[in-house]
Amino acid sequence: MRHISLLYHDVVSGGALASSGFAGADADSYKLDEAAFCAHLDRIGMVAEARIRLIGHSGEVEPATERAVLLTFDDGGASADEPTAGLLEARGWRGHFYIVTERIGQPGFLSATQIRRLHERGHHIGSHSHSHPPRISELGDAALLHEWSESRRILALILGEAPFSVSVPGGFYSRRVAQAVHASGYSVLFNSEPTSRVRRVAGLAVLGRYSIKRNTTPDAAQALARGSFGPRARQALMWNAKKPLKKLGGRAWLHFRRWVFARGA
Repeated sequence: MRHISLLYHDVVSGGALASSGFAGADADSYKLDEAAFCAHLDRIGMVAEARIRLIGHSGEVEPATERAVLLTFDDGGASADEPTAGLLEARGWRGHFYIVTERIGQPGFLSATQIRRLHERGHHIGSHSHSHPPRISELGDAALLHEWSESRRILALILGEAPFSVSVPGGFYSRRVAQAVHASGYSVLFNSEPTSRVRRVAGLAVLGRYSIKRNTTPDAAQALARGSFGPRARQALMWNAKKPLKKLGGRAWLHFRRWVFARGA
């Protein structure tokens, strides 16, 4: 089974980067201008109109289709409601919105009412951890379990039902993370590895995602949604090149990453 999952974050207007989601040059590099996002959706629709799906409890999509396209949005920034969800709905699509529950109701983030309404409008709501730790894979067992179980508890109160999927913050996925997610009652995990394969790990369906950044062109988003080999291979090559640096660099890797984004800004 293979799906194409695209990883978006915030959608902002007029360069108002601080209006939604986390602050900082790193976070800002993933925030798309609304006009650019509309162009992405137009291009994606040309090649994947009939393949936009939502994930099911076992990692399946209904109705079943080969190479479904899943649109995911991390962090739970305020723009998830408007304009993002509204633009999806105008095309008859629904998205996956992953919430940092500690941030619910804070400036720049969704309120509990907005989250409930997104759910009622047919969008998929899942956990993006409770506090969005910078390196979640380094947490101790108790703290790791708390991140996922507390987030699930809060979302269940808001939605009236427990969520069954998560996305891992920062791309810091490990088998320990997967085990804590499963122990907390979830059945589906999205990480940031650029792959279309759906794997079974520690009792979970594990799906990778292809990242969309502020400088990703509409044509590039279309090529990813189409399943074109070149763009997907380039992301996989970069991802695998960074893996040992992230693992060995520890916090130094985070400091270096922030320095690079600050220089770019």
